[in-house]
Amino acid sequence: MGDSGEKLILYSYWRSTCSERARIALNLKGLDYEYKAVNLLKGEQLNPEFEKINPVKYVPALVDGDVVVADSFAIILYLEDKYPQNPLLPQDLKKKALNLQIASIVSSSIQPLRSLTVLQYIEENLGSEKKLQWAQLQINKGFTALEKLLAGVAGKYATGDEVLLGDVFLAPQIYAGVKRFAIDMVGEKLTLYSYWRSSCSQRARIALNLKGLDYEYKAVNLLKGEQLNPEFEKINPVKYVPALVDGDIVVADSFAIILYLEDKYPQNPLLPQDLKKKALNLQIASIVSSGIQPLQNLPVLINITFQQYIEENLGSEKKLPWTQLHINKGFTALEKLLAGVAGKYATGDEVLLGDVFLAPQIYAGVKRFAIDMSNYPTLARLHEAYMELPAFQAALPERQPDAPSSP
Repeated sequence: MGDSGEKLILYSYWRSTCSERARIALNLKGLDYEYKAVNLLKGEQLNPEFEKINPVKYVPALVDGDVVVADSFAIILYLEDKYPQNPLLPQDLKKKALNLQIASIVSSSIQPLRSLTVLQYIEENLGSEKKLQWAQLQINKGFTALEKLLAGVAGKYATGDEVLLGDVFLAPQIYAGVKRFAIDMVGEKLTLYSYWRSSCSQRARIALNLKGLDYEYKAVNLLKGEQLNPEFEKINPVKYVPALVDGDIVVADSFAIILYLEDKYPQNPLLPQDLKKKALNLQIASIVSSGIQPLQNLPVLINITFQQYIEENLGSEKKLPWTQLHINKGFTALEKLLAGVAGKYATGDEVLLGDVFLAPQIYAGVKRFAIDMSNYPTLARLHEAYMELPAFQAALPERQPDAPSSP
């Protein structure tokens, strides 16, 4: 009941998280109100009668006597001023600012990008599968930011042991994330067993970064033979890096890891829907992973039997020419394959699977094996493009925690 004696009226839709915020605030303040349903799926928000209440044609809208307030944030701040019982904003300015920040992240950075209007548009133009992927991407981005923001400040509730404004905004968004959008709230941290200079590990790091996945980095020093330790053999019997642990799932081999991530974490997809482009990306990845990298990887270059063979029959100085020979063969094939299809990136203007495999291989060619990239103008241009991308930069060998200070 409002101060005027008239019952408050809330125009609401049952599944609207914005409406849910307003309902929570009204309940916390002990305010009785009349619920007037506006069915968004039937387009009732477009009716002239509702447009008089809220010209923006959204829910919620609150009527308090002769005062009409639309937008959940505005409604809640109005209630805070008009009905100060059970305050939702604390007196402490730092805590007040934190609560306002939480509310803004939810209301401005998450909810609008997974609203009914946006999701309907995506479904109509891209299909229902893309709709869920989009929603999960935006929610996960926001939840990642909120998780960091609340670290060290959360108590029983978001900013302490009192229910405040931040909680009013968080509760509906988390509920929708769990119930409607299948967000993984448990989120055991992924673990990546990696070696700083391994191009296979670098691929996995790039894919994890592109998908916005946080992970624990566990270094396996290949030069010291740590991949042969019994503890690591339990993780990966093949005794190679990378290996990924995701809860009770263990995946070894960079190709398998990336395809697993693509299935489990569909945000920022690395494989396109177009079958021709998808096949091209898989082909690029296979050329790198099967036609180039195995012939220049660490076991081949330092394996004692092979090393003895090279030194005894050809001399140790032949190791670099051997590597260059096989990289140049692969780069020649890739240059021809990408002719006429490359855009800003390997197969167009989106970063896709092919780029994830190409970037570490080109980087190794340039930095470790002295490949003359003037013979490969497309690959050289792609290398420059990759070096500008944060997800690729963060995966660079020299930026890994186990990289020596002077490689």
